[in-house]
Amino acid sequence: MTLTEFQKKFELHDTGIINWRHFPLDGRLSIEVEYCNEVDPKTQKTRAFDGILEFQGVKNLVINPPTDLNNIIDVKQSAQFFSFKMQPDERTFEMAVLVDDYIAKTELFVVVYGSADSVTVLNKASLP
Repeated sequence: MTLTEFQKKFELHDTGIINWRHFPLDGRLSIEVEYCNEVDPKTQKTRAFDGILEFQGVKNLVINPPTDLNNIIDVKQSAQFFSFKMQPDERTFEMAVLVDDYIAKTELFVVVYGSADSVTVLNKASLP
């Protein structure tokens, strides 16, 4: 689906991030999530699910402050989306991620900028 369709159908605020993998050579960004809210277009009600967000055609990924999100999420840390915004060109996005470090008792606010051609949403309940 396009990023515009994705933004209309899913609410990422407070969605937990279990795993984050960027594959720059393949142009992919794979984010395993929990408690992601899918919005029913008819009723506007939401239902939470666990799944994987697969962004394709990812380019120009910039993380500010520079942070290796591939390795930041582990047993002593957790992360969740704060926001997901799209730019008018409908390909460029901005993701705000909050990372909690339980050991150091600190929070890190990370903003991820980039562009993508499309996103596929996989619901874990429907995976083998």
